[in-house]
Amino acid sequence: MLKMIDFTNCEVDLTTTYGGSDKKRPIIYNGNRYMLKLSDRIPEEKRNPLNSSYTNSAFSEHIGCSILKTMGFTVQDTLLGEITMISSKGIERTYPVVACKNFIPDGKSLVEFKTIENAVLTSKPPKTPRLTDIYEIMQHDNPYFSKEFGEKAIESYWDLFIADGLLGNFDRHANNWGYLIDNVTKEIELAPVYDCGSSLYPQLSDDKLLDIINNQSEIQKRIDTFPKAALQDENKEKVSYKDYISSFQNQDCTDALIRVFPKIDIDKIHDVIDNCGEISDIRKLFYKTMVDARYEQIILEPYRDISQKLKEIRFSELSNLTQTEKSLVKSITFSDNDMLNLSENSLEGCSQLEKAFVSEDLFVFIGENFGNEFFSGTMINSPFTLPEEKILEESIINPNRDELAELSDIDGFDPADDY
Repeated sequence: MLKMIDFTNCEVDLTTTYGGSDKKRPIIYNGNRYMLKLSDRIPEEKRNPLNSSYTNSAFSEHIGCSILKTMGFTVQDTLLGEITMISSKGIERTYPVVACKNFIPDGKSLVEFKTIENAVLTSKPPKTPRLTDIYEIMQHDNPYFSKEFGEKAIESYWDLFIADGLLGNFDRHANNWGYLIDNVTKEIELAPVYDCGSSLYPQLSDDKLLDIINNQSEIQKRIDTFPKAALQDENKEKVSYKDYISSFQNQDCTDALIRVFPKIDIDKIHDVIDNCGEISDIRKLFYKTMVDARYEQIILEPYRDISQKLKEIRFSELSNLTQTEKSLVKSITFSDNDMLNLSENSLEGCSQLEKAFVSEDLFVFIGENFGNEFFSGTMINSPFTLPEEKILEESIINPNRDELAELSDIDGFDPADDY
């Protein structure tokens, strides 16, 4: 393993404080403010044969944040290192730490969602956020959220929920995400993602990882049973990432799955893990094994299911579409990488007039039913994007006999229906 950065002699940043339950130290490193997060000691009564005496949360924080960056999230910058401390009994110990760069700009403040809960809700919120409380705040105007920003906040929350599901983050409670507010204008914006130290099973010790890797039931248990999300459903139960995402019971969650899935690159995630020289080879293998398994069952399988549902549109119920348009909608297919794709060949052999029939109504229908992500370009490639030169209006208004003859060969098409 590489020698980690030694933060022991860094200047303590006396003017900055950080909240939260973890042991933290504000420092100045290379002229920048950082927060050192020390790995927590696991109480003896909470240990089991698989646990180490200290968590590996420093590694989880750094790698979790690095993985989220590959997926396009705006995330805090982190560095792995160590710090040597001497206890009151004179015992010297070196701790692994993660240094999190202070992302709060001058003139702005970080407001955690917990602060907003306490200010807006009429009853005291629990430590684990309730789904109903999140929507109560984000969907209604209040001193913090406008309707417009609330919609953005909901998207951001569920995008991160999908990512946390991939990484197995069990502690995204209301203190672990927040917003930046301008101290003068009071404008609010999304804060970078932070607090990912509860991802990737941080309490497991290196010497027990191989036992899990070689035991499919142990892997499956860490997908089906735990960890659960830090989110309470209507029954005040913590939700299972796997069950909740695959149930499609929450449209916002499903929309986030559709948005986030194309941004997940397993090869890049493996590179992040492999390039982290500060962790052992067995931990790298464990991380990759669990991320691969969680991706397959929690992300990919539900994505395939919802993609299939999109494919099975009941064409007979499409309103305001011609027979030609309906036949072209049927060109929705799966590509090799399991992303929905409108076949590039779907318009081959079509006359200009047929192409013209792929009217705005089709886009309106799909947009209303499946959202603009359907045409995002990252998820869907639409063959209906014709060259810049517009189709001559004369060919639509006054089609020639040859074009009408071509169209009459299509099953169910009668020129009289459309003219």
